[in-house]
Amino acid sequence: MTQLTQTNTLPTLHDLALAHGDSAQIRKAIAMNMFYVVATPVGNSVCIGSMDDNVPALLPTLDEAQADLKDLQDYHLESIADGDVDQDEECDAEIFKASWDGGELVHFYAFDSESNDDASFLFSDTVSSVTGT
Repeated sequence: MTQLTQTNTLPTLHDLALAHGDSAQIRKAIAMNMFYVVATPVGNSVCIGSMDDNVPALLPTLDEAQADLKDLQDYHLESIADGDVDQDEECDAEIFKASWDGGELVHFYAFDSESNDDASFLFSDTVSSVTGT
């Protein structure tokens, strides 16, 4: 009897570049190993979600992260208006910097998004934990 095994392959930096249309901005972010991410705190970690093929939702620019955060906040307000979310529930998402070298760990950094000052290390977690995959 043949036994099938399931392999969990990690996404690669190439997958990340393709998910962003292989733009110059994502290539620069990959070269610098510094991304922006809209994350929701969950316990001792965060949830950042994923893009195509379980690629972590890492963004190459602060402008993109700010636009994604605004979209998420608008969606949250719509959900309240539709009665899908309790009025007292806040949108806890915030912008972090993150680094990922294509390995199993994503590293998160706090920073002031207004001034884009240097980031300070917060924690690391696995790709599968932060993407929910």
